[in-house]
Amino acid sequence: MGTWTSLHPTGDERRSHGNLTVAVVRGCAAVLVFCLGLFFVLDARSLWIQRDKSPGGEPVQRL
Repeated sequence: MGTWTSLHPTGDERRSHGNLTVAVVRGCAAVLVFCLGLFFVLDARSLWIQRDKSPGGEPVQRL
């Protein structure tokens, strides 16, 4: 016969699962923030390019 194991995790096992969960949630949040930042930067660039090519306004000289 094998050794008897408890169906309920011990305190150490709960803590390690909690730490893993926190790490996964923080990783997902970091990826989300990065993607949103990238989206807004690319969106702002495209709006800037559209404004430079508009027929009514003067083109902006870039340094």
